[in-house]
Order: sequence, then structure tokens, then C-alpha cells
Amino acid sequence: MFNYFEYYFKYYLLSKEKPIQIRILTPGDLAQLYFTFLEAFADYSVDMHLDRKAFEVRMLSKLHIDWGQSIGAFSGDKMVGFIAHTSNAYQGCLTAYNGGTGVIPAYRGLGLTGHMYDLAKKQFRKYDIAKCVLEVIDSNTHALKAYTQIGFKKTRRLKCYKLMMPAHLPQKISFTVSALNTVMLAKIAVQVRTSFMDTLEQLSRNQPNEKMILCHQAGELIAYAIFNPANGRIGHLWVREDHRRRGVGASLMATAQKYCDRPPTVINVDETDEIAHQFLIACGFENQINQWEMLLQLD
Repeated sequence: MFNYFEYYFKYYLLSKEKPIQIRILTPGDLAQLYFTFLEAFADYSVDMHLDRKAFEVRMLSKLHIDWGQSIGAFSGDKMVGFIAHTSNAYQGCLTAYNGGTGVIPAYRGLGLTGHMYDLAKKQFRKYDIAKCVLEVIDSNTHALKAYTQIGFKKTRRLKCYKLMMPAHLPQKISFTVSALNTVMLAKIAVQVRTSFMDTLEQLSRNQPNEKMILCHQAGELIAYAIFNPANGRIGHLWVREDHRRRGVGASLMATAQKYCDRPPTVINVDETDEIAHQFLIACGFENQINQWEMLLQLD
């Protein structure tokens, strides 16, 4: 029997305007979600403008939004706030990931994020999700306060980089560029510590849009990278320990740059990884913003 309550939930706020309704999102909300996304992030510190096609790739393929875990706030028929979630294996357990929270300016200050998470937590428990993780720019004090009040705690600080000058391509190092093959990389990828969106499990959901670069020597894989040509994001970069400091990593970066439509970026590098920081700076990357990874542990 269809259980209406499982798919619908209301929370009313006292207001002179229309009452605000909090409910689970459905695929039919995608068009509204796009326009609310644009309005909510129009004044954001980072340019978040996307055309409709790029937005759908971001939500449906890259994030792989789980509608049953994603929440919207509505005033009448207008979506005024949202939280887009997905879930996947992360750090040893099934984890929900917040791929975007947005509230349009006129409805900020009402605590909508907290009310949306009241419903999200109920949904997480139905899916046996152990925790929820997100990233927030470290200068966004309003968001940090809101997430802390909900129960999120800072776990680590992450640095985000953008290539600001052409990468140098050393000679006599050859690479193969092909479609992403997660099976080939599975055993090696466990050595690469990433944030949620760059785990191999999550990247595989966006497989049609991801590429990999492989470097073999004597029939053995000594280096690889995973990157998205459309947005320039480099999700993985690995060089076998006995081949480091020989220009292989720099060559991977330069090769990826040749195939990218935009300047390459490497985001969410753990700030304690000083070797990665020095390598990226040497390759011509600049640390532009930093984020906090935050964790909500569910009961």
C-alpha cells in the first residue's frame, strides 16, 4: 500500500506570506531546482552560474542526485530552498553527501536549512546511512554556523587550486588517454586519498564525462590521472613512489591541460599534505580558496 507520509512532509513557519512546506524532492522538481539554484547562488562568492545542460550533468551524472534523500522548501508553488544529496561508500561506510544547499535571498534567516535537515535525517535512517558529509568555504561564516547548529562538526581543512600558467611537458614521457576504466584502477586507487566527490566509486557514476591518462613503463602502470575535460577538474593523480620527482607528475598535469576546455583545477586537497601542496605550486597552480569538510554523525 502506498504510504503517503513516507514521501511527503510539511513544516509550517509563522509568516504573513504563504506557509512554507518542506518535502522530499522528485525528478519532476528538476526544472524548478535549476532556477532556484541560479537565484540562490547569484550572490555567492564563487561563480556558480551554469546553463541548463551543465546543471543537469552536475546534478544527474556528477552528483547522481538521490531524490529520496534530497529536500526542498516551497512557498506555494515556488521552490525557495533545497538540499541536493547523494550517497555512496566513503571512509568505510555508506555516507550521504550534500552536493548543494541553497536558499533564495528573500527566505534566508528563517532556519530553512535546519528544517530541511530534520526531514533529511529521517530519510537517511531509512537508507541505513551512517553519516552525512559536506564541504563549505571557510570564509562562509553564516553557513558554518548553520551547519554547526544542525550537528555538523569540522573534520579537516581542504585546499582548492587552479592552474594559472601553462604546465611544462617534459620530453620522453608518453601517455595514453582513454575513457575512464574503474576496474583497471581499482587496486591502485585505494592509495589516493580524496574527498567524497573524487572517490573512484563516485567518479564511476560520471564515467561518460571522465577521462584517464595512463603511463606505463616495461608493461607496468607507473602513473595515472583522472580528469573531466569539460570543466577541467582533476580528480585523481598518482605516481608510483619509485618514479616520483622525475617529472612524471608534471607531465600528467600538462597532458590533462591539453585536453581540458578550461584551466585545470584540483580541489579539496588535505591541508596537511605538504608534498601535494608543493607539487601543485611547482606546476603553476594557485591556492585560491579553502574549505572545511564537515561531518554529521547519525544515531
